[in-house]
Amino acid sequence: MRAPEPSLDVGDDALARTTEALVAAALAAIDDDAPTFADTLAAIAGAPAVLDLLTREPERAGVLFVELRKLRPVTLWVRDEASAALLAKRSFALDGALCRPGDDLSLPPAEARECWVELARVPDEAQLSALRPGYGLVVAGVLAAEELTALRRGARLRALGARALAPTAAVPPGLDLLVLPAGAPLPNEGAPARVLWLGSAEGAPHLPDHMPASSGVVCAAEHALSWALALASRRRRPEPSAARDAGPRQALVGEAAIVERSSKERGNGPRP
Repeated sequence: MRAPEPSLDVGDDALARTTEALVAAALAAIDDDAPTFADTLAAIAGAPAVLDLLTREPERAGVLFVELRKLRPVTLWVRDEASAALLAKRSFALDGALCRPGDDLSLPPAEARECWVELARVPDEAQLSALRPGYGLVVAGVLAAEELTALRRGARLRALGARALAPTAAVPPGLDLLVLPAGAPLPNEGAPARVLWLGSAEGAPHLPDHMPASSGVVCAAEHALSWALALASRRRRPEPSAARDAGPRQALVGEAAIVERSSKERGNGPRP
């Protein structure tokens, strides 16, 4: 995820107005529980220039992102380099972050709840003591029971989790968090209350069948905004919009398409 850039030039006023209108329409549809609810989110998701603007300036839709969090059927986490993960979590009101630390295990300060550091192997005592407070610890691979016990002794005040590298039938009891590969079945034994499934690198989020309460999906920081929109749309499946509601929505989508084409022609479209 890119760091925020300077505000738009005057020539991009049309894009700013369209973005404001789309965000306002989505909030109004949520407030009214309108059948156009999913349509308004699709209009935002279908305008790359609008997505690019909201990625660079998420404060333009801060209230909407908070509302989307309430509507998600499952939690949405981000997994990335620590600074990018925490920025996406804060910008888009995500539920948690799996953070990769620097080579020296350095980490920014944790932000609110559900900040976890992910390590490739079980840390030794010195590495444990070097980890910044406020983060849970996720270790790659399914921990053996004795490894989990040793970690509990060395990190008494830290929540512990594991990221399974392949589908597994059982995990040791006592984990606070389990991260599974995309599409992997829930283990028959030992699964904690909180289970996350990694998302694919591309495409819409896949929700496994029979997801337990407090479970969720994980995406990279660059997909956080599009996944936040897609998951909220799945909370409710509205009927097709009535004919009398189609006019305003069609106008918004049409304006977004015009701005998108104009933005590309000026060279202000989404950056690679």
